[in-house]
Amino acid sequence: MADAHRVTFLGGLHWPPNAEGIVWFVRAVWPLIRQQAPNAVLTVIGKDPPAELRDTVLQNLDVTGYVDDPMPYLKETAVFIVPLPEAACVKILDAWRWGLPVVSSTIGAEGIAVENGENALLADTPEAFAQAVTSVLQNRTVADALAAKGRQTVEIRYNWRTVYRAWNAVYR
Repeated sequence: MADAHRVTFLGGLHWPPNAEGIVWFVRAVWPLIRQQAPNAVLTVIGKDPPAELRDTVLQNLDVTGYVDDPMPYLKETAVFIVPLPEAACVKILDAWRWGLPVVSSTIGAEGIAVENGENALLADTPEAFAQAVTSVLQNRTVADALAAKGRQTVEIRYNWRTVYRAWNAVYR
């Protein structure tokens, strides 16, 4: 991740909340980020990107469509975004597992142990979302702390031993 400037979104874009969220981000948030971080690159990975994303000519926007192996992109990712209008627990858990700092909408983080400012940054307006992403891009200490705390959260709270103990309690 040395000198990484990649902002990454990963998700099937045939699912309307993913498409709606990333289109909002590209329209409302990405231009604000580019003002503060002109070297940033937005990578949108996912099956069936909407025409609005495929046909856009925005600078530093890479719409890949489906990829068999997203790891080369994820290894270059400075911040993983979840700008969704619905809960997206699995996206955040995966990003934490990959050791990536996360910026999410509040509703996108619903249902999991997100602590704003500790293991992820939460933002809901274009300005707040842009500021959160920019702070991760421009401050390695913030990025590393979010990534470490997110990884710790997924290892402690969401590993299979912990999850199975909770299910066993439910079934008893």
